[in-house]
Amino acid sequence: MLDRRTLAALAVCVILGACRSTPPPNVVIVLVDTLRADYLGCYGQTSGLTPFVDDVAGRGTRFTHAYAASSWTEPSVASLFTSRWESQHGVVHLFSVLSDRERTIAETLRERGFATAGFLATRSLPMASGFGQGFDVWEETIDQTQLKGTGAQVNQRAFAWLDARAPTDRRPLLLYLHYMEPHFPYDPRPDRLDAVLAPRHYTEAEQAAWQARVNTWLEHSLEGMAHPDDMDVMRDEYLAEVASFDQALHELFDGLTTRGVLADAVVVIAADHGEEFHEHGLVGHGLDLYNETLHVPLLLLAPGRPPAVADESVSLIDVAPTILDLVGAPAEPSFEGRSLVRQGARAPAYAELLVNALGKEPPQNRALIDGARKLMLTPAGGEQFYDLASDPGERNPEAFDDRVRAALVRLMDASRLRAQRDVGGGGQRQVDDATRERLRALGYAN
Repeated sequence: MLDRRTLAALAVCVILGACRSTPPPNVVIVLVDTLRADYLGCYGQTSGLTPFVDDVAGRGTRFTHAYAASSWTEPSVASLFTSRWESQHGVVHLFSVLSDRERTIAETLRERGFATAGFLATRSLPMASGFGQGFDVWEETIDQTQLKGTGAQVNQRAFAWLDARAPTDRRPLLLYLHYMEPHFPYDPRPDRLDAVLAPRHYTEAEQAAWQARVNTWLEHSLEGMAHPDDMDVMRDEYLAEVASFDQALHELFDGLTTRGVLADAVVVIAADHGEEFHEHGLVGHGLDLYNETLHVPLLLLAPGRPPAVADESVSLIDVAPTILDLVGAPAEPSFEGRSLVRQGARAPAYAELLVNALGKEPPQNRALIDGARKLMLTPAGGEQFYDLASDPGERNPEAFDDRVRAALVRLMDASRLRAQRDVGGGGQRQVDDATRERLRALGYAN
């Protein structure tokens, strides 16, 4: 038996130990809609127009071969939140609902005492879609006259929410910030557009004609088609949008630093998908599974982790378990991804596109990337094999010998089987005509 003095001493030790325990870090997820990896300097872009993102990449871990779990927003963000594939969470169509049976990272963190808030420059993920489950605040930062919001609006609302918190509220934070700068229709910051256009030396009349060509693309966007001659014009506008995001991110970091949010925080910067500019005959995203839309940037800042470059194939389904690992929480049993900060067996990146963003059958519905080797399946059961080392543009679908092909097929079969277990799925939300028209103007139809 322990005497009272010993018991009291033990109690004091327990109390002091609890007081000394380190609270979990804040978590900030920056999701950039439609951002191709290769339009950032840290991924090879030579324009010099993304200096802040490049600086952040140099301070954290840059994953050179990160892939979205699908090639358009709704299924990709659902996979980011749930660490599950499209086949499992059932977010397949434009108006799909993420079922409340799904377990999201926001729900897990809120139950562990986090204050959770999401601020979005898009209308495509409203509260009615189920994506806001687990968030105390889920806010679209868009005026009625806008098709998409700006990074400045996202930042302003996030800062206002932080400033309104009670001084006594010491809960750690989960902030989800969804930016739309690179998404069509293009409306970059004027100084960023001027910086992009300066080397072209356009006259005023040429620039007016150039802008008119960009605007006429909207008429054809629903079919993912545009004239090849317009691609330089579109890439210019797109790059100016990416440069605009770089400035918005700089402003976000300044504001969060001033408010003490970034001290020892876990920060993830990623894109939900990329964008095609006629590399394979289409323009837009959510239409196929080529790397123009599947390869995304992924940057991670975490306390105590030195700068690094990680070259293995990783997936956005790995983000949620990684964050939970870094805040000292176990992964949810339903999560399919792996923590990227732990050593372990490699896993190929697997992606699905069961229905394209226009509600039609895609040319490929499954993809698997294992290092520099890629396999895509067509809905009819066809197979396309690509050697990304020698053929990064994915022009030759007949790469590899029979032995390598057989190995990729086995990996694909295993991934498909995993994606078929514990299948959930939600319903479809009802939308009004005005919402449908706004989404059509963004290049979607359903």
